[in-house]
Amino acid sequence: MIDRKIRDGLAAWVEEKGYREGGLLPSDLARRLDVEPEQLSAFFSMYMGCSFKEWRKRLRIKDAQKMLLEKPSLPVSRVGYTVGISDHSDFRRQFTDVTGCTPSEWRSINRGVLGWFRLLFGKIKVAVGNRIRL
Repeated sequence: MIDRKIRDGLAAWVEEKGYREGGLLPSDLARRLDVEPEQLSAFFSMYMGCSFKEWRKRLRIKDAQKMLLEKPSLPVSRVGYTVGISDHSDFRRQFTDVTGCTPSEWRSINRGVLGWFRLLFGKIKVAVGNRIRL
């Protein structure tokens, strides 16, 4: 079945960190998975509830979050580049869209045990000044 082929292909692609590749279009990924672009688009709409572009952005930011905690001395701009977002301001904007704060703010807030807990178990409330972030 085509859905299984796409699901299995995407799982392998994520495992290989294919989302880090810059400039990859949905049509390029469809070609790699040996499916039609329309089939890939329909899969994302039906099963993921978002577009390929949004899904890839979230994968990249999740990867960046992990890297920000694992490598505290690595510059934020290098983190963005490593996860596939070469423009620093674009990385900052995408990161803020997903997390609600900049990469530097996120790193500061999530240092230590709390950061690892959030990555492993999902969102928890964190007080930041007068704001609460999830």
